[in-house]
Amino acid sequence: MNKNWHYHQVPLKIQLGDKTLLTYKLWLQVREVGLDDDTPPVIKPTPPSDPLHDNSQGFLVRSLRVVDKLPVLQRQQDYISYIPSQYLRYYIDMQQSFAEYKNKFSSKTRSTLKRKIKNIQNIVTVESHGRYTSQLRKCLSSLNAPEQFRK
Repeated sequence: MNKNWHYHQVPLKIQLGDKTLLTYKLWLQVREVGLDDDTPPVIKPTPPSDPLHDNSQGFLVRSLRVVDKLPVLQRQQDYISYIPSQYLRYYIDMQQSFAEYKNKFSSKTRSTLKRKIKNIQNIVTVESHGRYTSQLRKCLSSLNAPEQFRK
């Protein structure tokens, strides 16, 4: 996890659907957990052991990976844990080759990927002077692509 805290104001919005009823700004110490972070998913987030800055009202950790869905509001030690939204995220390891990535799928899916890649390669053949082939122009026309892409 990125251990660098950034201290700034963060808006806390009270909403009813898409309508914001109230916005209150809190001074928080904020840090982001990136996709390339080696921190494993947590069962229950715990408050950081780092001290609070003067006038800081708490901590905000963005994109923390968790094992299971957590309650929106709960008390933990001297802090209130507020988790307004949780998303199931999917990502791939970009350090691996495309062949390694493809091998994780079933043979049917690999065959479909191979066919689609071949179709795209046939369509997106670019002529030596940098213009699209007539086949791609027809395809873009049928998709109502803007004129600048059909040249």
